[in-house]
Amino acid sequence: MTEFSWNMDAPGKTCMLSGNEAAARGALEAGVQVAASYPGSPSVQILESLAAVARERGIYAEWSVNKKLALEVAAAASFSGLRALSVMKADGLNVAMDFLTTLPLSGIRKGLVRVVMNDRPFYPLDDLQKKSAYPPMDQLISLMEHVGREVRVVNGTDLAKEAGNVQALNVVMVGAFAGLNWVSLENEKYLKPIQETFSSAKLEVNIRAFELGYQAVSG
Repeated sequence: MTEFSWNMDAPGKTCMLSGNEAAARGALEAGVQVAASYPGSPSVQILESLAAVARERGIYAEWSVNKKLALEVAAAASFSGLRALSVMKADGLNVAMDFLTTLPLSGIRKGLVRVVMNDRPFYPLDDLQKKSAYPPMDQLISLMEHVGREVRVVNGTDLAKEAGNVQALNVVMVGAFAGLNWVSLENEKYLKPIQETFSSAKLEVNIRAFELGYQAVSG
């Protein structure tokens, strides 16, 4: 067995572990079978510790694309009858929040543990977000129904090619969002970062991409 302190099979032995290593050891003791995380300080070492012994312990350990997917992978494992762990930092919990709020509706089959960490004194998330509250479900549904009535189709790839570079697709979509006027911002606010980032020919392409996206929904 690999001689990592958090992986030792030595009942009664005293070891000095970091908090992350202790969390990994707790997961091993609990029989974790699937662990998923997104690399963000200060929680990185938990998955690193589990990944280091994953082969010999028969654990699936994954760096996920984002925090939401990390929670979804762990939940799917739980649905399948496997004990699972999802790890993220406190701010990352917001990214996973939409899935987390619906997870209780389905329930789980096997243990699903979420480890949420922070690298500074912990304040409630509403304080970090200037007291903004997570909207109630009925308000979210009402907003989605409103937005659904305002669906617009934008052929962003073709417009980006027309602007001069297919990689300007994201700027086309920014222009389209500005054209919908769902947020009260002047076009100069959208254009300023583009003007500060690009110059010469690239600036012309991106300005044109923004204009084409804007016209696609407002014209």
